[in-house]
Amino acid sequence: MAKSLPSHRTRPALYASRNWLTHHRRTPASSSPSKSLCDSYYVDPSPRPRHERHGEFPMMLPDEEAVAKEADLLFLNDLTPFRLQQLYAALQGHNKSHTISTYCEDAKDWVPWTGIPFHTQLDGTRVPYAASSWERVGIQKPLYCPHVSNGFRPKKDCEMQIYRDSTLGKGKERWVARARQHNCRFMVVIPCLDSLKEVFTKRNKPVSTSSSQTSTSNISAGLPPSSPLVTPSSSRTGNTASSSRLAASSPSRRPRLDNFYDSDEILERSDLALKTAWMSSASRLRYHPANDREWPPEALYHYHPISSPDPFTELGLANSMIGMAMKYFNSPEGISPTAHHLAFSASTLCTGCRNQFSIDGFRQHIAPEGYCSNPKFTATLVYTPPPIHPAADGNKPPHALMEFHPSSNPSPPEETFEDSMITRALLEWNSRIGIPQDAWDTVATARVQCHGCNRVRSFDGDAMHRDVHGLPLCGGPPMDRDDDEDDEDEDEAHDEEAHVQGKGKGRAI
Repeated sequence: MAKSLPSHRTRPALYASRNWLTHHRRTPASSSPSKSLCDSYYVDPSPRPRHERHGEFPMMLPDEEAVAKEADLLFLNDLTPFRLQQLYAALQGHNKSHTISTYCEDAKDWVPWTGIPFHTQLDGTRVPYAASSWERVGIQKPLYCPHVSNGFRPKKDCEMQIYRDSTLGKGKERWVARARQHNCRFMVVIPCLDSLKEVFTKRNKPVSTSSSQTSTSNISAGLPPSSPLVTPSSSRTGNTASSSRLAASSPSRRPRLDNFYDSDEILERSDLALKTAWMSSASRLRYHPANDREWPPEALYHYHPISSPDPFTELGLANSMIGMAMKYFNSPEGISPTAHHLAFSASTLCTGCRNQFSIDGFRQHIAPEGYCSNPKFTATLVYTPPPIHPAADGNKPPHALMEFHPSSNPSPPEETFEDSMITRALLEWNSRIGIPQDAWDTVATARVQCHGCNRVRSFDGDAMHRDVHGLPLCGGPPMDRDDDEDDEDEDEAHDEEAHVQGKGKGRAI
């Protein structure tokens, strides 16, 4: 009878895994690795094992040496270093030209990637999604790095992952694709949404599709149906003579649809945002509906890059006193609490269309006759009173907003969030377009006040104002804790004090 050998002496250590060694399975002696796919250590294709001498046990290799040999095998079966350097240089050129590329094994070179997620509009136009929403929408065709040509590497390890990269420093971020499974050096830079639209338009032609198919595709992706959704910056065609003149100045805009889904829904979303106004900064940042920059709340869906809004062109008030204050509010610089109160309390509700406007935007929104230029009810003319506010007089600006007045010649902040949903909503609020009530309540409460520099910032600006550990860059204290946690600490301190006093009385007795 053939003598059975210990399992760890029957196979070269180069192919033995720790999980397999710990089970101590006994198999007949053999000079070749098992071809069973059930063996966790078997990788196909694999190099031939070393020949064993008859009558002797194979020589064992230390774990460190076995790992080093496996790494050498992977390196030897990769493309040549010269070829990898060529591919790396070519990829840099593709990144500069805003071309998303993936490595093709058949072509043995970079090829344009055709898996950009998109949605189809009612007119049949395909519009790509922003890179921040690709993970949620889903990617059908993965991107691969050149290491996929190595048969010893699992193909899954060569798939590039989409993630936000912040290695540029100074708070700058970008979306990239890289195979982080093996720390690959090949990095595909994903262009911004505007460049993505240009590349996508050249590659794809509009297709005809029904509105039901569009709504079904959007619902399957977890998005609201496209039929009732129109960007708030689209045409606000009214039924009056003044609104007709406004529509004539923008002939390319589509007819307006109602901003409100349902009165109960909009009130519910407004209440959800207003409830966070009474929370501490930590609670507001945690529970606020706009705290997730990658997935917008329903009230701000139209202003998020995921909805692919058209470029906003009503920028006549972007550099006004209130417009400049909004830029600094939505930046790492922030604004003072007094300036924040004056700027945000300058919001005016138009009772004709039920949208919120800044004072300057409200003046442009009102027709010369004194009524709403885009009334919600066509049979009713709603006369709106002029706003009364300290910031209403441009010739005598408040002291807290003087630094943002054009007479002070202010320069815009260095870092802005052009694709931010809060930026887009504030731009439309400070224009003749306006934003719905629920959108305004969500934006107005998406703020954090730093107790170090005593400045108020939006969620985006506050995120850039803090380091990776959440500490303010101004050297101030960390974000205040939740109110309920503070109450619990006070109760514990009170109980402990009462317990100590009780002990003292006992000893005195």
